Amino acid sequence: ISVILTPVISRISGERVPSNVWYACALALLGLTVLAGSGDPAAVGATGPTFSSFLALNGGDILVLGGALSWSTYLWRLSKIGQKFDDVNLQFVKTTLLAVLYTLWATFSFFHSSEQAPFSWLLNLTAFGIVLYSALGPGTIADVLQQKGQSFVSASEANVILSMEPV
Repeated sequence: ISVILTPVISRISGERVPSNVWYACALALLGLTVLAGSGDPAAVGATGPTFSSFLALNGGDILVLGGALSWSTYLWRLSKIGQKFDDVNLQFVKTTLLAVLYTLWATFSFFHSSEQAPFSWLLNLTAFGIVLYSALGPGTIADVLQQKGQSFVSASEANVILSMEPV
């Protein structure tokens, strides 16, 4: 859904979104819907999805929509401020802020979890090394390259390109 929310946010902010971007967003949404579909008619009923099934949102759906809105807002903001700051410094600030927020979330979850040792993976040096490498290696490189790329294209175009990740 973020592939549609991003141009909507851009349009609300006063940006012009070309019609070919809207078409690409709709096509990307269609493709992602096909990829995400279970292919099991029993999962949506014998006659397929109904209109009322699309309106029945549960807590998970709301979280997913919130995540899509957050991602779209992030892409839109990155397009606005990305050119004003050094790529590496901006990503350092983003990663540091996220590390603090994730630590707060994990700490909160720890005290509200029935699991005996939710942080036991920290004691496994191999697991810790893999997570650290993923964050500092591919994660950081991908973020810096995305920010660099978004200095050449709009947030809406970037989201269409990023939606090709499953392909």
